[in-house]
Amino acid sequence: MFRFTVVYPAAEGGHFNFDYYVKSHIPMVVSLIGASAVRTEATRGLSGAGGSPAPYTATGNIYLRDLEGLQAAFQQHEARIVNDTPNYTNIVPVVSIEEVVAP
Repeated sequence: MFRFTVVYPAAEGGHFNFDYYVKSHIPMVVSLIGASAVRTEATRGLSGAGGSPAPYTATGNIYLRDLEGLQAAFQQHEARIVNDTPNYTNIVPVVSIEEVVAP
């Protein structure tokens, strides 16, 4: 199993529309990935260690059976995916692809 993670660091002046992200952006990306997408999750940062401000405004994860669907989606639709970002945030995301080694 693999995980595609997009982290949106907390940023002064940053905004994030969770409603759009959850109802439009993530479903669009999943539809482009296809059958290799297993499940998704989105999180909202609340706080850091010891009650400090949250280091991340949001995190999005897509769990995958394999990487082929993800790779194909980005080869064919990267511009569409990236160009949708201003519809929900002005924060520059950090992207990571990971192998899940334990449930």
